[in-house]
Amino acid sequence: MQDHEIIKTIEAQPTQSALAVSDHLQLECSSRTIVRRLRESGLFARIIATKPVLAGRNNEDRIAFTRQYIDLPIEFWQRVIFCDEKVFSSEGLRPQSVWRRINTRYKEENIVPSSRSDRITGGVWGWIAWSGVGEIVEINGCLTSAEYVNILEDVFLPSVRAVFAEEEALHVYLAQDNSPIHRCRVVSDWFASHPEVTLLDWPSRSPDLNPIEYVWAQMSKDWLGCNGRNRKELFDYVRELWEKLRLQPNLLQNLVQLMPHRLRDVILADGGYTKY
Repeated sequence: MQDHEIIKTIEAQPTQSALAVSDHLQLECSSRTIVRRLRESGLFARIIATKPVLAGRNNEDRIAFTRQYIDLPIEFWQRVIFCDEKVFSSEGLRPQSVWRRINTRYKEENIVPSSRSDRITGGVWGWIAWSGVGEIVEINGCLTSAEYVNILEDVFLPSVRAVFAEEEALHVYLAQDNSPIHRCRVVSDWFASHPEVTLLDWPSRSPDLNPIEYVWAQMSKDWLGCNGRNRKELFDYVRELWEKLRLQPNLLQNLVQLMPHRLRDVILADGGYTKY
């Protein structure tokens, strides 16, 4: 009976500790005993996954996007540039755990909604592609539409031309999220005046479709183990790792090579969360 109550309590609130379960049920056993009982029932404490909330038409839009692009050859994705902003925070350094069963990491009940409400340490913007990476840009505070246009004109376009320098006629595709900054009039006008860059109709709340998120995740993981915590140390660290990407063409190509798999997994998840 106690084992049943322990499992029932954890399943009702999977982020609580074994000690909290013991206190709640007023059990006369150690937390190690409770952990053992949970493991025997197939429940294990794992770092909780963080994903943006999918609501309304998000799932439908994600499925529509994947069906539009899933049958395209890898040569198409070799011409796509994946860009994104990344905000690093010095808060929330201790990852939250959840008790769950094997292969259920991305079940909705085992996911915590992502948020940018932590104190911001520093932000950057960059892009990657099959053929290489662009320049990393430091963002001070919130990015404005005017600043983004400056980045596109002064950083993005020159670096794209440098990476694709051998082509006689430049034509690439750009994957960017649907933040309000990216959809405002002045940014739309910039793309209209640069037909060599075609915007993909990227679905909202879909970082799992963007391979640059893997790069950010690795940087965030390593950053948590660093001693430095001020903005200059952060940007120096990001720039150092970013420059190392230029020496890892196989990594970039492998990330892009997985695009059909990312699209397939969205369809298999009925537009929901995937492992990426």
